[in-house]
Amino acid sequence: MITNILIATDGSELASKAVEEGLMLAKQTGAKVTAVTVMSPFHTFTTDPMVVGSTPEEYKKNAVQQTSKTLSAVSEAAA
Repeated sequence: MITNILIATDGSELASKAVEEGLMLAKQTGAKVTAVTVMSPFHTFTTDPMVVGSTPEEYKKNAVQQTSKTLSAVSEAAA
């Protein structure tokens, strides 16, 4: 019996489809859903567009905003 479904998402279109499928499965089985997203740590030397030209503080602020946006989308879809 499924009691908890872990859904990893990065906010992409493909991940959104996984969120939809995971939420449907949870509804069918009565399972609880736990959503998670992961951001890469700040690196001084990188080619990642989110990091280039950012300070660690700016990167953290942007990462928190992106994480909030991504997980809010899951919460809204679940409601």
